[in-house]
Amino acid sequence: ETQLKSIRRERCQREAAERRLQLALKAHDHGEIERSLHQVRALGHVFAEASSGGVPMARQEAPQSVRLVEAATSMLRQIGESNAKKKQVTTALMDCLHSDASAAASSFAAAPSAAAPGAVVGASPQASTGLKADKDWFKDVANVLLEARQCGVAPSILEQAKREVRGRQREHRERAQACEELQRSLS
Repeated sequence: ETQLKSIRRERCQREAAERRLQLALKAHDHGEIERSLHQVRALGHVFAEASSGGVPMARQEAPQSVRLVEAATSMLRQIGESNAKKKQVTTALMDCLHSDASAAASSFAAAPSAAAPGAVVGASPQASTGLKADKDWFKDVANVLLEARQCGVAPSILEQAKREVRGRQREHRERAQACEELQRSLS
């Protein structure tokens, strides 16, 4: 009788651990999945040992536990990969923001060439190179921002990146406007 009570108690504990694991899987909670998975595995071994001592385990309980453990293992792998991708995209975003794409653009603004009469405004090779570098930078940042949003990067990091992009866009417009005015004054 005491052995039967012990088996029932362990089965109830295992079922409670399985239920916690199911809830953690639904919530995608990495830490809770790990804890519950460890508990289910530990209680599963105890229950299997106890059931081999004379009381047979129900046929549906073992496959359900196995499927649950496989689902939890798969979910842990997916969450780990997702977190790694998120970290990689965040690093790429920060690298992109801290890269100095405007260096080429500022070099032509500091030393403009004399425009020939009838020259097209902003047509100097230095100016077009700087503007192209800025446009390429904006395109790269837009792509990284989109990927960051899709990967679930923290909203605060996305907002910081957007502020940085807006600031650089403003600088780009001001620089282009100053170059145009300089070209007009030189011609």
